[in-house]
Amino acid sequence: MFYILFMEHNNILGTVLAGGKSQRFGEDKSQILLADKILIDYILAEIIDEFKEVLIVSNNSIKFTNSDKISLIGDIKKDLGPLGGVLSAMKWVKDHNKNYQWIATFPVDTPFFKKEILQQFSSAIVDSIILEPNISGVGFSFKMLGDFLRGNR
Repeated sequence: MFYILFMEHNNILGTVLAGGKSQRFGEDKSQILLADKILIDYILAEIIDEFKEVLIVSNNSIKFTNSDKISLIGDIKKDLGPLGGVLSAMKWVKDHNKNYQWIATFPVDTPFFKKEILQQFSSAIVDSIILEPNISGVGFSFKMLGDFLRGNR
């Protein structure tokens, strides 16, 4: 038996992970000026139109392009790295009674990311994910529909 969950843009929360300590870098990377923009604004410019809402997870008071679609939160538990940012986003979804079923994460230090990559990824997975029972029959494993259709079980 297969269960299909549809991955639609209206049920995906775009999340920028900007909560790092930047220990090796020495200062908050999100605020570094590259050419004419701060680093966080590069990724926001590429993803803002791709999602209903965008969440920024940062433990610092930061500047970024203002938009009604953007919310800023801190980590709910410090020192967990990027997974702490994902956990914080999940809690935000629950606490605000949002209907997001997926969270797409983007690191703040990717100024050369282009939205075409996101669009290609969305088409490559055929907008669906299959949940397939594992061999023992206990629990489920994720299987990309694209792999399934290509016969890569």
